[in-house]
Amino acid sequence: MAAEKLSFKGIRDFIVNGIGFHNADLKRDDRVIIEDLFKRSVLKILCTTTTLAQGVNLPAHLVVVKTTRLYISGQLQEYDANTVIQMLGRAGRPQFDQTGVAVIMTRVESVRLYELLCKGAYDVVESKLSENVTEHINAEICRGTIKDVAGAVTWLKHTFFWFRMQVNPMHYNVKDNPEAFDRKLKELCTSSMQDLEEAGLLSYDEECFDVIPSEGAFLMAKFCISLETIKLFNSMRFCDSTADVLTALSSSKELSDVKLRRAEKRPLAELNKKVRYPVKSKTIKISEEKVFLLIQISLGELFEGNEEFGLRQECPRILSIAARIAKCFHEYILVNPEDLFFNALDAAVFISNSLENRVWADWSAVLKQLPGIGAAMSKLLSNAGIRDFNALEETHPRMLEQILKKNPPFGNEILSKVSVIPKLSMDIKTQKKGSAWEVSVSCVVRKRQGCTTDNVTGWFILYAGRRGGRINFYNRFKARLGSTTVHKIFVLEEPGELEKQPLRVIFISDDYAGVQESRDCLAKAIVGDQKMAPSASQTAPAAAPTAKKKKPLAGGCAHTCLNKRTCRHKCCNESFENLYLPAATGSSKRTTTQDNLMEMRSKNLGFATRVDSLLPPRAIDSRNDFPKTDFDLNVGAPSAMDASNFETSFLPLLPRANRAESPPLPPKINLTDSPPLPPRVNLAAQSPPLPSRIDLTNTSPHSEAHPIPDEFCLAREPAAHSNTLDHDEHQKEHASYDEMFASLFQ
Repeated sequence: MAAEKLSFKGIRDFIVNGIGFHNADLKRDDRVIIEDLFKRSVLKILCTTTTLAQGVNLPAHLVVVKTTRLYISGQLQEYDANTVIQMLGRAGRPQFDQTGVAVIMTRVESVRLYELLCKGAYDVVESKLSENVTEHINAEICRGTIKDVAGAVTWLKHTFFWFRMQVNPMHYNVKDNPEAFDRKLKELCTSSMQDLEEAGLLSYDEECFDVIPSEGAFLMAKFCISLETIKLFNSMRFCDSTADVLTALSSSKELSDVKLRRAEKRPLAELNKKVRYPVKSKTIKISEEKVFLLIQISLGELFEGNEEFGLRQECPRILSIAARIAKCFHEYILVNPEDLFFNALDAAVFISNSLENRVWADWSAVLKQLPGIGAAMSKLLSNAGIRDFNALEETHPRMLEQILKKNPPFGNEILSKVSVIPKLSMDIKTQKKGSAWEVSVSCVVRKRQGCTTDNVTGWFILYAGRRGGRINFYNRFKARLGSTTVHKIFVLEEPGELEKQPLRVIFISDDYAGVQESRDCLAKAIVGDQKMAPSASQTAPAAAPTAKKKKPLAGGCAHTCLNKRTCRHKCCNESFENLYLPAATGSSKRTTTQDNLMEMRSKNLGFATRVDSLLPPRAIDSRNDFPKTDFDLNVGAPSAMDASNFETSFLPLLPRANRAESPPLPPKINLTDSPPLPPRVNLAAQSPPLPSRIDLTNTSPHSEAHPIPDEFCLAREPAAHSNTLDHDEHQKEHASYDEMFASLFQ
């Protein structure tokens, strides 16, 4: 039965005969089934790789290491000593065996090595410096420790690499003599410096022949980037799109250790249909394509379910490394601005900003950058039409709580967190000066509503250029909330350039994704000393790639009329009736908005008595008479709202009573014409004692022996539910009260 549950049919026949296979290519569910069968001794033999010895606790009586060599970078190399010890440690079951048996099958040349390993005498640690000696020499050159080849050789002689090379020269492919050691060090230093010079990271002083590091060398040391990745940056300078930059980053050396497993090809092929930049091939064949897809999947929150558990585990590490590489590439391409193209810089800034904040900078999920808002809440806000920080700022806190299904004061807390995020705007003026244009850009970092601090600062980037052309201006600066900085850009007027492409000016926050402002200027149609209003697509992030055309608001139209009940739009009148009026007679159904409203009224939220307070956000934003109210959560109701001006209440409507079915009312008595009341009588002295119990059911309605004065027959108004009383019961009620009054005045 267990064999039939395996998704990989190739091992079902082996499972039936008591033989199992375990490796990283199997799906997680298949691995769990095989591990459980081996623990229960259903499987007697388990063929596995070294990965099983790392974390899964599956002890066995006998462990056989079939070989001690494996392919690493195309070469057969011996297993690491720690890996062999981990495999041998699986021998012996504590609950069943007193001892364990381990067998190592290796070459004759390695027998002595593993004999020492079994005795515990093989604890030698070798140096790995020779694999990354170029990066280390570059870092020491930037620090000023190394200035020439001789200084590099001296520095290497003070490392652990030099000590181990003299003790174990065979491990480092060096002959056992001092001259060979010095020759090896000099070759390493000379080749490393030549590689750095070819990459444009070093230069030599003509007078003293000292090495001089370039700005790119400092960036390489600052971000811990390999030389191969720096060479890749030189070819990425001419990238024309975001997809090209992302493809190049995925093939960097820092991400080369990511492996593509066979079981991951199918889920990656399915996710390839949902990403922004899909792979052209139908199947995923190399690890670079896997990295390329996982970066997009993580930024777009495309994982669904728990089937891709292994892929989810790899994403945080890949994003962390990719963000560091993208940040270095962003700064590296600015080293030579005369050779920098606008498209490459725009793509580098976009990728760096997105990876740093773990979300696409132009996607509707940028709100998940706020503390307390995750992917699920950002999706709810996006479905409600709130896709950027500006729309979130203008939304009422009670509306946020209704959308996110949270209790107060959650909405106020979210708005207080949004208030510290900068709000960007630009004022651009152009002026002709000779053969050039002077573009004056005033970058304004505005405060949002509710911001009470002036000590919030952040980093911002301003750059300008033409699409397909070279960069004209770049500046990264630090500014405070509420400040304004002016930047001047000088652009030479080239023949025919104004007709082809306008000058694109982009003002972006380097701390938050989705906070930016962009304008076009210096086109023939807009040149002049006037401010240019941004287009609608420039002021708000774009929607998700899979989003369709925006639908009308639920229950009605999307018009922003002040009073939808008196509006001339037919759709407005219908939406008002569908959303806010109770259901028709004979139907007990209510809309979701009415149910939510009644629930808020039960919580004593004072704002819920106004119809317009629950209109869609866009309708609230466009009205000029909506009171700017500060809610006091301790009081429960806004002070600026007056209940007397409300046009409609959401209290449920009760059915009107049919007065035609009610019994006739007795005539009213004019008490002014009645005779004066008799003097007070002492009932205790003159009247006989009252009976202990009066049986009202046996008394007649009007006793002839004790008539009731007319002044005691009081006229009474019918109750609100009088239409439901039977006429006979109504008469009996009158009679019972009359009899009681008669007995009291005997």
